[in-house]
Amino acid sequence: MRWTAAGIGIVMTAALTGFSASAGNALALPLPTGARLVAQIGISHSSGALAVEYQVGSRVTVAVLAQQHGKYVARWSRRLGNGVWKLSSPGPTGLFRGLSPRTSSGSQQAFAYLVKGSAVVSALQLATGGVVKAGRGVVFKKTAIIVRRRDSAHAGSVAYRIVTQYDWSGKLYVPRQPIRVPDYPTGQEPRPSATIRAVSGSVALIRLEIADTEPLRETGLMFRQSLDPDSGMIFVWQTPTLDAFWMKDTPIPLSIAWISTDLKIVGIQEMAPLDQTTLHSPGVPYLYAIETNKGYFTQYGIRVGDSVQLHLK
Repeated sequence: MRWTAAGIGIVMTAALTGFSASAGNALALPLPTGARLVAQIGISHSSGALAVEYQVGSRVTVAVLAQQHGKYVARWSRRLGNGVWKLSSPGPTGLFRGLSPRTSSGSQQAFAYLVKGSAVVSALQLATGGVVKAGRGVVFKKTAIIVRRRDSAHAGSVAYRIVTQYDWSGKLYVPRQPIRVPDYPTGQEPRPSATIRAVSGSVALIRLEIADTEPLRETGLMFRQSLDPDSGMIFVWQTPTLDAFWMKDTPIPLSIAWISTDLKIVGIQEMAPLDQTTLHSPGVPYLYAIETNKGYFTQYGIRVGDSVQLHLK
């Protein structure tokens, strides 16, 4: 087999030998000796071209077959490893895709290729081999591929995953800006907590301590020497208030966000450690306030006007 660079992807031209005929088709399919046909699909608008999946032992291969002089011949192939992949051709000319089985840990792979004349090239921008790997699964939509990966670089007590959506541009799949979201099954996020969705689509999850009495609100995060990167404290009132905050006896630099009765952020400020002269207030009534590490809201792209979901029970 020979690999050569071509256009947006990698072309593999294959000289497959030792093929045997597979019966049951209008034209016999050339498969390697001992191979078992797993699946075959027509490739959209590609003059009778087929994508076939076959298995030799435990190893699975996908190949492109084209009609030539009244029979099918192999034009391209790629080994996929073990496990049967699901093939599809969603409609754009020459496009075909495949999705691997999802493992018990959630990892999965997907490919997308284009048949362009006698060549087969990647249909995924920035993925020249045509294959993407996802530690948290892949979702196929008609005009998109969504890839979810664990955010292994994140430091803090909240688990995150990175979600990248590849949208069909008319020529290939183009990735959007990745977003980061909490990596938990629905309803199993840490609690008490708050989740805030930024304009970018990313979601921040803050693990919270609750200060809902006057003594707890007065003490707040005083005397703390450190704070987990994903944690903070929520101050809760029974009725809207205009109370101000200060940083007396608080050695950790903090950010604060004030939240209205309709769960909208009405103000965000940064607070310097041990500052006993500055009073911090949004200037409008609020019902909740969240203190967390300085820069947290900026880091996640959270702004005044964003909505907050509270999970305090």
